[in-house]
Amino acid sequence: MPDALQLEVVRQAKKEIATNPWFLAAMLVWVMALAALWMTRPAFLVKAGLSAQVVTLSWLVPLLLQRVFVRSAIKTIATRLGTSAATDA
Repeated sequence: MPDALQLEVVRQAKKEIATNPWFLAAMLVWVMALAALWMTRPAFLVKAGLSAQVVTLSWLVPLLLQRVFVRSAIKTIATRLGTSAATDA
């Protein structure tokens, strides 16, 4: 697959997940989980010295979720491109 086509597929996949209800729901659940953690256990986090780690690492989950959803979207797009290429031939 040419590099330009690969870049276009990745761009399209990122565009598709921006409106994917499952991705948006996963992000909402993550934000709510962080809020619940801070509302219910802030003293524990501070006492255990985990507050800095939670804040520092909390941005990794959305990035990992985005990666999973983008990979799935790329597979879907590649399948569509493969079937359209097969019907064009």
